[in-house]
Amino acid sequence: MNEEVIEKTIEWCRGCFNINSDYIINYKRRHMGDCWGECEHINDTTFEITIHPMMCIRDTAATVIHEMLHVKQWIHESKRDESDDGEAEANSLQYKLADLMWSLGIL
Repeated sequence: MNEEVIEKTIEWCRGCFNINSDYIINYKRRHMGDCWGECEHINDTTFEITIHPMMCIRDTAATVIHEMLHVKQWIHESKRDESDDGEAEANSLQYKLADLMWSLGIL
């Protein structure tokens, strides 16, 4: 079930964050200790998101959204400066947007 949640969340975020199909977003699921997700900027058009596999639907969606916000930040250069790692924005929006997806019936 989490594969479907991940894929739906990535596609929903593409629309919300204006991330077109020129950008490749791969994902994998892997145990990462106490880390729930991470995003790697592979090159100008490719990103890889890693998601911890042992989460409930809400946490999975929120974590994917968190990482997709980082993708958005890289693509649209929306970080304020080099010291801004984008975590404040990602942390503040991840559960709000996951709950919105749920309320819209996407998840």
